[in-house]
Amino acid sequence: MAILAPYFHLFTLPTVIAPLGLALFISFFQMKQDNKNTILKVPSFKRLLQTGIAVLIGIGLWLIPLLCSLAEIKDKMNKGHLVFDSFLSMLSLFSGTGNYFLVGVCVILFLYGFICLYKKELFLFFIICTILFLQSLAVMITMPICIGQGIVLARYCISFLLFWLLIVAVGISDLLYSFHSKWQSKKRLALAVSVVTLFVSMLFLKGPLIEAYYYPNNFTNHMTFQYDYRKKVFASPDLTKPVMRFYDSLKSQPGVQAIVEYPYIFPTCIYSWAFNPFHFYQHVHGKKVIMGEDPAVFFSLWDNNIRFRSLVNIANPDSWRGKADYLIIHRNLSQEIITIFDEQGDTFAKNKQIFFTARYHMRIFNLILKLKSLYGQPVYEDEFITVFKNSYR
Repeated sequence: MAILAPYFHLFTLPTVIAPLGLALFISFFQMKQDNKNTILKVPSFKRLLQTGIAVLIGIGLWLIPLLCSLAEIKDKMNKGHLVFDSFLSMLSLFSGTGNYFLVGVCVILFLYGFICLYKKELFLFFIICTILFLQSLAVMITMPICIGQGIVLARYCISFLLFWLLIVAVGISDLLYSFHSKWQSKKRLALAVSVVTLFVSMLFLKGPLIEAYYYPNNFTNHMTFQYDYRKKVFASPDLTKPVMRFYDSLKSQPGVQAIVEYPYIFPTCIYSWAFNPFHFYQHVHGKKVIMGEDPAVFFSLWDNNIRFRSLVNIANPDSWRGKADYLIIHRNLSQEIITIFDEQGDTFAKNKQIFFTARYHMRIFNLILKLKSLYGQPVYEDEFITVFKNSYR
C-alpha cells in the first residue's frame, strides 16, 4: 500500500516517506550513541534501510509514467494561494459538518488528543508531527491551482484526515477514561457516554448526509452537496421564472415517474458538470432524472458492449422506452442559469469557456427538428427549454 499510494495521489509521498525517514534518523542516532535505554523504540537501522530502499524503488517504478506528464504537473504549480477561509472550509469538511460550534469542538478534541498522544505514544506523536509538517511544506512550496478552495486543499491534504479522526478519537477516549477512573459512579460514566453520543448525533444531524441522501436525488455527488458543508444547499426558488413553471407543474402529476434531461454536460467545458442545475430542478419536481445524450451533437458514449442505467440516447426511442415520461431539451443552459440563478449565474457570466457556440446552437436546432419528427410537437416550450412527451411509453 505504501508503494501504491503515491501513484494514486502524489501528495501522499510525505505520508509514506516521513515515518521511514524519522525512524532511520532515530535508529542511526541510537546506533552511534549505543543508547539502549531510549524511550523511542525503533527497529534496527539495517532493517529500516532495507525497507526504505525497497519502498523507494517500488514508488520510483510506479512513478515512471509521470515523466510523460511533467509539463502538465508543472503547469498546475504556483497558481494558487491560501486564505484563512481555506483552512476553515477544510476543517469543516474533515469534521463532517458546516456548524462552526461543532467544528470548534472537534478542534479542541484534536488538540487535547494530540497532547494525550505526546504523553502516551511519543514515537507515534513524532511520526504524525513529521508527516503533518512535510505535507504542509509540500503544499506551501507547490501552491497548486485552486488550492485556496477548501475542498481542493482537503484533497491535497487527504492523508491529514486519517490523523485528524485518529487524534479526535484519542481525545474522546481519554476523556471517557478520565471520567471512569476519577468518578467510579456509573451515573457519571453514563453522563459522559451520553454527552459523547449527543455530540456524534449532532455531527450527523448537522452533517451533509441528510441534505444529500434523500429520495429522489440522482445527484448526490454534485458539487452543491460536496463542495462546502457550510453553505445552504437549496434556497427558495422563484417558481414564476421560465423553466421553473414547467418543473413546478410536474409536482402535481403523480403519474409521471421519471424525466430525461439534455444536455448532461456543456460541450465547451468538460468540467461544467459541476455547475449543472438539474439537482435543483429535481428538488422542485421530485421525479427521477435520467440524463440524455445524442452522439450527433456532442461525443458519443455508446458502444455495443456498454449498457447505461441512467443515460439514454434521446434520438433512439427504444433507448428510453418505458423509462421516462418527458424529454427536456435545454437549448441554452448557460444563459438559462444566468437568468434563473444568482450566485451560480455570476460564476457563469465570468466563465466564457462554458458558453455555447453558434455551431452548437445550430446542432440543437437540427436536433429539435429531428425530435419533432420522432415525438411530434413539443408539449411545452419557453425561451430556454423544449419539452417532448414520450409517446412510446
